[in-house]
Amino acid sequence: MGLDIEIKENSGTAVWGFAIAVATADGELTIDEVETLLKSFDVIADFASIETELYGVGETKKEFEINQLKIRNLIDNSRNITEAGKYLTSTNARNWAIGLAMVVSGADDLAKQENDLIKRYIEEWGLDKSEIGRDYVSFLDIHIKYATLPLDD
Repeated sequence: MGLDIEIKENSGTAVWGFAIAVATADGELTIDEVETLLKSFDVIADFASIETELYGVGETKKEFEINQLKIRNLIDNSRNITEAGKYLTSTNARNWAIGLAMVVSGADDLAKQENDLIKRYIEEWGLDKSEIGRDYVSFLDIHIKYATLPLDD
């Protein structure tokens, strides 16, 4: 039994869901992966908010905050999370999702299954791997390195 999570097109929830789906491709979501994901909240919330303002799709920062709390309580029980990739339709959202998936999955050494899934989506979506590494992964690595875990209220 789980909470339904509405995933909107090109939203922070879709980006997080995709990262979780990739991180669990090896059969587990480790504490390092969860901590890395949680530290990405602010930057992914900002991305989602900007995407919504510019293109009229996605979710507000408040909607993402509500959904991320549901995700934290439900981390691998939601059917929607494993299908999050289908909600990523813009190149920008896909780049953020792949970048976050690489950082989260790499928090405990990137497993072959995780790497294969990332490569499959990069090819399927026609993305530039070097651009993702240079622009998204580098930014997320720096942000997450200096971020603190959010406090539970």
